[in-house]
Amino acid sequence: MPVKRPVFLFLVLLLAAGVRLAGIRFGEPLAVHPHEDLLITDAMEAGARKGHPGRFEYPSGMVYFTLAVQGLHYLFSGADSVRDFWMSYNSHPFEFHLWSRVATVFWALAGIWGIWLLGSEWDRGRTSMRFLGGAGAWLLAVHLLHIRESRFATVDVPLATAITFALWWLLREYHRPATTILRLLPIALFIGICSGIHYPALLLIFPMWYVGLAAALKEKETSLSFSWMIGCAALQLVCAGAGFLLTTPHALIDSGKLWSDIGFGMYSAFSEGGAIETGSSLGYLQGPWLWGGGIALGVFSFFGLMMAVLRHEEEDRVLLSFAVPFFIILGLAAAVWGRWFLPLVPLQILWAVRFIAVYADHPWAVQWMASGARKTVAWIILF
Repeated sequence: MPVKRPVFLFLVLLLAAGVRLAGIRFGEPLAVHPHEDLLITDAMEAGARKGHPGRFEYPSGMVYFTLAVQGLHYLFSGADSVRDFWMSYNSHPFEFHLWSRVATVFWALAGIWGIWLLGSEWDRGRTSMRFLGGAGAWLLAVHLLHIRESRFATVDVPLATAITFALWWLLREYHRPATTILRLLPIALFIGICSGIHYPALLLIFPMWYVGLAAALKEKETSLSFSWMIGCAALQLVCAGAGFLLTTPHALIDSGKLWSDIGFGMYSAFSEGGAIETGSSLGYLQGPWLWGGGIALGVFSFFGLMMAVLRHEEEDRVLLSFAVPFFIILGLAAAVWGRWFLPLVPLQILWAVRFIAVYADHPWAVQWMASGARKTVAWIILF
């Protein structure tokens, strides 16, 4: 009797939680990740300065989330006052990071659910070998880079999770028989909120524009004008900006500091060498693409990417309109950081799974094996 889908997802999430929590105390008593301290100290500043973290190296979304997590930590700490609670950070910093790390694990589990939804939505147009959601969730649960970064209290895993859910929402809207600009505005607002986790999420505006344009072109009776398209795109940008300001309200009050910090961040990313995780001239393709989830996944996903580029299927167009600009931005950076690659990991996994699923339906495979046998072989490859 086959395992039901919700049961399989529960088992995958249980496995994912186990392998991430097993290393959650890595580095104790030190906060070994160079960016872990940033969110904690910014949360302290925000708590002391009426919500203003004082800088915008990261947007304020994760700062406020960290402040909420530490507020929960305070309730269980037994500290006599808020001041005593924050002062204990000097002597026992790791406990603060541990609470935020556990919260990151929940973000990671949400991301696995997100790839499940995204893969299942992609499967809607498929007639057989419909296991993109389940297989994608399984591979993300055991993905080395995702596991490693899920153990640190940084913005990287939350950003990847938010982008995955945004792409699922966009793909779901794309599959509708018809959509309107009004249906895309909540998505634009959500994209702004995602950008409040970290700035690269703003690139989601490209697949949103593509979904809107494709939906308009489906209406044969609709006459598109250049001014109408510019107006719709501008309205979506306004909604995205509103979502960003919901998470980073002080960007409006202290806009000079915002643009100064963004400019410095871009200069640091694109002008300095930093800590390079691979010395290859191919950067991310020969770096995190291959070692992030293992060479086998890297190879399968590369062929899956080529299939996406050449086939131009509906889902491919939506996902590539985010992946290509994001990958170009990564390629311009002076350093190669594995954690920067995380938003592409769910897509990399789904490209690999789709490649395997397509060839499991190849005519020669159909000729030699029944459907159940072909699916079993595909799952063996995936495992």
